[in-house]
Amino acid sequence: MVPGARRASAKDPNQQQPGQMMENDTAYANAQFIPDGDSYPDRWAEAARAFRELNGGRIGLRYGPGDREPYDLFEPEGEALGTVIFIHGGYWLRFDPGYFSHLAAGPLARGWAVAMPAYDLAPTKRIQEITGQVARAVDAIAAERSGPIVITGHSAGGHLAARMGNEDVALESRARIERIVPISPISDLGPLMATTMNVDLQIDAVEALLESPARRPAPDCPVTVWVGEAERPAFLHQARTVCRRAEREVLRLSAEEETASGPLRYLNRLSDLLFVLARWIALQGGSPEYLWERGVRLGPPPRDTGTKKPGKRSAKKAPAKKSRAKRTADQGARKKRTTGRTKKESRR
Repeated sequence: MVPGARRASAKDPNQQQPGQMMENDTAYANAQFIPDGDSYPDRWAEAARAFRELNGGRIGLRYGPGDREPYDLFEPEGEALGTVIFIHGGYWLRFDPGYFSHLAAGPLARGWAVAMPAYDLAPTKRIQEITGQVARAVDAIAAERSGPIVITGHSAGGHLAARMGNEDVALESRARIERIVPISPISDLGPLMATTMNVDLQIDAVEALLESPARRPAPDCPVTVWVGEAERPAFLHQARTVCRRAEREVLRLSAEEETASGPLRYLNRLSDLLFVLARWIALQGGSPEYLWERGVRLGPPPRDTGTKKPGKRSAKKAPAKKSRAKRTADQGARKKRTTGRTKKESRR
């Protein structure tokens, strides 16, 4: 799912360079762990084209003036119960709604309309800008539709769907959102800072904090997170991050008022299950696992300035520690000098 990285600026020696493997590249590489994985995008496109030929749809409606600001709309027979907004994935780097038209089949069969907006891709836009763009798409679609709104999406689209529930995102139609359904979402952007694709995404610590749904207050509307059966372990860990946040919220609530013990136990056990499943899938697939170490830096090693090399002690020696007896004697001498000064001042 990750395209070739564009050339990084030579001015920043700490930025990952094209061709340089990063710590989390394997963890977030989907296609290489799926048999014939590289063929899937073409297969999606063909299935989507066949669906459009059979079911029609209103293709290329506009929510904004930009080249990547159209959306496709599929409507059921009769009056729709509401509108599902599906946001496509691709690590904010690839694809458009034309690859995923066939995913409208399920909601259509249940009487829901389905809208699929496009959005600008990195490196043209940062993730924070894409979030705002998708929010404008949701508002524009909601203005043309009646009834409740359900927002869903997969991977990067799952991230964008989850972000629509956060209060810091300007969204006029928020009151109409009935449910948000992120599918294998990237809930914490921090790990992507240690991937080669960050050459294009340009996620930094500030954006990772502001744009990670797992680091934002929980939405007011119901949220259902789905994870694929044979998903990469990293995405199970991402789901576990959301689960742990919910557990902390319940724990905080239980400190303020009386609550049943069941929800807290359930969330705790679900978090454990996701952790074990992630490790099991890693074992079955032969994926490497990394032990957490305090102070490990994400990304390439820092630039060697030549002033001080790791592992060598500074030439300046630390002052020798005084013995307890010596410290006591020094304290007594200081007290005596102070007392002497006080008596002199009194005689004056």
